[in-house]
Amino acid sequence: MAQKVSYLKKIDNFCSVYATYVLKAFGKSQPLIWPIPMNETYWYICKYFLRELYKDIKRLKDKDVAIERIEELFVAPTRISMFLAMIYGMSFSDLKIKEKVELTELLLDLLPRYRREDLFCENGSNIIWTKQQVSKELKKCKMINLDENKNAKQLAKALGKINATLWLYCEFIHGAFHSYGYEFHGPYLLNNKEKLLIVREYYDIKPSLVWPFASRLPFDKVTTFEVYKDCKINFDLFGHLETTVSLPQHLQSFHIKTSSEGIESEVNDLSGLNRILSNCAETLNEALKFTSNFNKCNWAKKIVEMHYHYLVPHKDLLKQDWKPSDSVYLAINKGSDEIEMANTFKSFEKIWIMSKKESFNLIKDFLLNSIYK
Repeated sequence: MAQKVSYLKKIDNFCSVYATYVLKAFGKSQPLIWPIPMNETYWYICKYFLRELYKDIKRLKDKDVAIERIEELFVAPTRISMFLAMIYGMSFSDLKIKEKVELTELLLDLLPRYRREDLFCENGSNIIWTKQQVSKELKKCKMINLDENKNAKQLAKALGKINATLWLYCEFIHGAFHSYGYEFHGPYLLNNKEKLLIVREYYDIKPSLVWPFASRLPFDKVTTFEVYKDCKINFDLFGHLETTVSLPQHLQSFHIKTSSEGIESEVNDLSGLNRILSNCAETLNEALKFTSNFNKCNWAKKIVEMHYHYLVPHKDLLKQDWKPSDSVYLAINKGSDEIEMANTFKSFEKIWIMSKKESFNLIKDFLLNSIYK
């Protein structure tokens, strides 16, 4: 009984944080987010993928796969948060109420493995590493100290361009759900407490099974360690970084490395940074060419495929094919159900005439109802 009460509190808390995020991110409008309107995107994903996600977790548990191993398959906490975000469209799925609640509880159980503090990043931190891990990782880094480097401005500018390009690339391959492709974590206060460290890990950036152009990249992961001074940096539960200052002006030192199938390579000079930037920019240009004639249906298929692709590690353990079934593709070809979407999101029309508190309560109730009704 106590455990059930604990889940109820966690779900309620998550929906509160989620509602606050929605209001902050979108205000009182439903933006036509590229490449498909948000509500319609959730329809395509939740209609088919949520059942698959639920079944896979259940199958793994039924096969007595250790919970620690299941946790590892989800890679990072922000990806788990993104799966939880599908509560928004949960009513579109064919999951029964008991299954919707169970899936939500299963995902909530995975988060504590990764987030050491502040489970939903309510205090603006996304703490994944212990102090010992931070110290260990920094000892392995050959940090580029900008105070001692004559190319400081060029180096800081190159780092900024790499982060911007990789962010856009993640936005592209994940169909606007860019947070599936990276984990930004920290801030970690360093020993002198005057400086803070943030870590950006761009992972799974070569999903060539879905996007053939991704095979052009000579690496599948890029990690940056960035030390700043005299600034405040926050993170929300969906992986967004927030600050009120120009970060390059506060950058003290940094380290960047790439990985290819587990083999890491450090980059310690301007030419190496420019090479990474060139690799990313060229691949992004190829992506634009590849999708130049895409219509809404093409994008919907790719967004759904990417979600199924997140389950490749699960499917490998289960010895199953990861791709969506033919029936899913046929359903996507028919298009979304405009009437179902309109009825589901009808209550949001009232937001325009509501106070901020009333809007918050409406969104939170909508999220809770998506699970429990």
